[in-house]
Amino acid sequence: MKYYILKVSLIIFLLCPVTVKSKCLKIFLTSNLEGRFSFSINEKSDRLLRIGESIYSERKKAESLHIDLGNAFYPGALSKYSYGAVVFDFFDSINCNASLVSSGDLRLGVENLKFQLKEKFTKLVSANICQSGSTVFKPYFIHSFDNKKIAFIGLTSTKTRFDIAEKKINKIQLKPAKEVLKLLLEELSEKNVDSIIILSGMETSENIEFLTEFKAVDLIISGGDNRGDLFASSVERINFSDGRSLLTATNSLGYYILTICGDSNFIESFEFKTVDEKKKPAYHFEQFRRVLDIWKFRFSKEKSGEFLKIDQKVVLENKKLAHLLRDKFKCDIAVVSPVTVKQTEFNNIIFTSDLMNIIYDEYNIFSYKLLGAEIISLLKDNSTVVNSGLIGQKVKGYAVKSKEYYKIVSTQVVFEDIEKKINRKLSYKNHWTNISDLLVDDIKNKKIILKNNYSYLDNRFSGKLAIKFENIFYNTEVDKDEESNTPAGMPGESYQKWGYENKMIFDVYNQFHFFSFEPYIYYLKEAYEDDTEYRHNLLRGTFIYKYNMSDSLKPYNKFQYDTVVKRTENGKPTEIRETMGADLTFSHFNLKTGLGFEKKIKDDAKDIEYGIENILNFKYNLWGNWDSFANLDTFLSFDDRLKKNNIKADLEIGFSCQVNKYMLLSLKYKYYYNFSGDLDKVYKNQQTLLALDVNFTTKIF
Repeated sequence: MKYYILKVSLIIFLLCPVTVKSKCLKIFLTSNLEGRFSFSINEKSDRLLRIGESIYSERKKAESLHIDLGNAFYPGALSKYSYGAVVFDFFDSINCNASLVSSGDLRLGVENLKFQLKEKFTKLVSANICQSGSTVFKPYFIHSFDNKKIAFIGLTSTKTRFDIAEKKINKIQLKPAKEVLKLLLEELSEKNVDSIIILSGMETSENIEFLTEFKAVDLIISGGDNRGDLFASSVERINFSDGRSLLTATNSLGYYILTICGDSNFIESFEFKTVDEKKKPAYHFEQFRRVLDIWKFRFSKEKSGEFLKIDQKVVLENKKLAHLLRDKFKCDIAVVSPVTVKQTEFNNIIFTSDLMNIIYDEYNIFSYKLLGAEIISLLKDNSTVVNSGLIGQKVKGYAVKSKEYYKIVSTQVVFEDIEKKINRKLSYKNHWTNISDLLVDDIKNKKIILKNNYSYLDNRFSGKLAIKFENIFYNTEVDKDEESNTPAGMPGESYQKWGYENKMIFDVYNQFHFFSFEPYIYYLKEAYEDDTEYRHNLLRGTFIYKYNMSDSLKPYNKFQYDTVVKRTENGKPTEIRETMGADLTFSHFNLKTGLGFEKKIKDDAKDIEYGIENILNFKYNLWGNWDSFANLDTFLSFDDRLKKNNIKADLEIGFSCQVNKYMLLSLKYKYYYNFSGDLDKVYKNQQTLLALDVNFTTKIF
């Protein structure tokens, strides 16, 4: 009987599967630590040390991994000072397995991170940062656990910016994540990995696309540059119907514990733990503490002479920083990111370490030019950028002109964001300085950042030069016998025809006063063998002063001097005109109307004539680069007895097309009318011409 029971039990044991509980793997996750080690002697205030100790203690209890999700090296003062070495030592002391390379980390420079990696336990992972086509860091690492292989792939965020020198000299670039991921999944399938986990700094929407498109991916853990935003909400976990998940870990005040059992499809728990500051510090890694003290000592010794005395209370924030950039680089508009500096209040003394800790953007400062239309489009949203110089679509009190270029100053990060938004390459000047250097130099010397009123920036005069010229030249040579007949339609003798219509405008202005000097030449000459004809022979100089009373009304005073380029048989007649009046500005046209006088002062001088001036300038955009325009200049004058009058009218109408930045193709009709009351005679001429004008505008100061 006993034998029968034993036999039945054995059969049941063999036929029924035995449930064995799978082992579980704990993964400790940190994110956005930013290398912010405290300079305080009290270790309770050093959040990074407390996080490190907590993770170190818990990892003793079970097999585990520690993975950092990015932005661990920047902008902490000690980390920047040591080029990331102190954070690498910290990670090694707590046995951090890997850290995802993110946008903040790369502000230390790719080459610096590569150098610090030597002989370090902690790996830097990124599959899409490449140099000359090859990956710079490890694209992935494989962890073996419970007879299974788990692959962790690193994907760096597209928010990443590389130093301009590294991009050009070292050929650093960010490859498309999907392209890289597709190749890696094929490679890992050949290595027979059991699970694939992506460590991602990408946006939540991009991570969802990865899980949707690549079924081989079991889990995505996102952090660093990804703040967990999705449709204006913050999400920590998204579960797919097939059991796969997307986790977001961004809180830097503690650490996350992810527990996976069996394989990465089964998430047993995902929780966040804050650091218990009441708990007595456990001295698990004394060696690192000694290293940290050495870095603190070196930093304080080198920077001890750089404690900046300000003898007042000041709040350092992004708007003031934009004002400082605008002052320093004499630009029209300065633009910074809303997270360039962390708004901080200082009293009497600014410690260098504190200053370095609040600066998040250490890329070089660039200056470049943008069209007015681009400026209005880019800067209309105050939540994405902070600017100094543009107020209500006006610069220095004058409405922004859509087709005029303005000088902009910003950091490289903002510059590259603008390039992406306008979808064109911009020429730029690299000033080879950054926000930290600029702030330290300013606080030591001019102390512009300490001011409370920056209205002087709009009162400062600026200078601008615009040049427009059109040249004409052709040469005709006729060689014939004296008795030869000239064929129909052909010239009868040799001649040259050449000339130009050139104009230069030099403006000096601030928010109240506008001065403009405009030299103008219209000269056209036909030279035959025995005769010279001057078709046009005008040399004009115009000086205008305007007071910027309002957008639509500006009182003005104008002085105009007309003479000839080349003396003729009539000598060199000269005429002056001076008027005072109102400059009225509307949406598509500008009208100057004023009272004044005209007088011929040389070669057939005449008595003064008083009159009314009206100058109308009209311009309307038809489509794209095509504009229509009309310019009319009239002066109705009377003699000193107010009996006889003269009328002058100069009209120009036409269409123009902006070919490129410097060239303008225009079809113009010109008409000039002059009625002399003294002689009761009329003079008029008209022209129709097709011209290719060259335009150049630059800011001088």
